[in-house]
Amino acid sequence: MTNARLQQPSTLALILTITTFVFGSLHAAEPGPTDKDAPKKFTKTESGLKYRILRKADGKKPKASDTVTVH
Repeated sequence: MTNARLQQPSTLALILTITTFVFGSLHAAEPGPTDKDAPKKFTKTESGLKYRILRKADGKKPKASDTVTVH
């Protein structure tokens, strides 16, 4: 696959889904509680990404200049 092909939203979604399925099942953690007023519908960005915010946090948030590690 070329870099241009990897940048297409459908390709990225497929890779993320497979990665989540394969690696997520190795270390399954229980999700935290969902806020009672969390939206039922997804928000869609211009690029096609769909997301929902399931719970609000009042902790520290990274700035654009910060480096973060996710898993």
